[in-house]
Amino acid sequence: MQDVTDGDVSSCLSTVALDAPSIVAFVDNGSLNALFVVADIVHTQLTGGNCTIKGALLVLLSQYYIFDLDYSKPYSMPMALLQVFVTDEPYKRETSKGYKVLVKKPRLAFEQKLVEESSETPLP
Repeated sequence: MQDVTDGDVSSCLSTVALDAPSIVAFVDNGSLNALFVVADIVHTQLTGGNCTIKGALLVLLSQYYIFDLDYSKPYSMPMALLQVFVTDEPYKRETSKGYKVLVKKPRLAFEQKLVEESSETPLP
């Protein structure tokens, strides 16, 4: 994220055919002004509840999911982790040992938390 002038906005949003989806954020004096998801010569401005980093990540993840795209190599591990924990969909492509370790520990902690919460909730 970086401060840009109005004239630079269009150049920041331009993509070429078959570009993978990515997030473009516009910041002014440290304040988030606008968020876009850009890909394949199209840009979508995020508004309302989606105009947050969390919302942008969900829209980005959904574009990969809807169009059945492979994650680009530099972002494959974080995107795969988001896919597993946000959508509860397993990542079926080739994974590294590091990914398997990263996914196992949070998954176990998450499942333990669910068990704890369910045991604390009284039955009617």
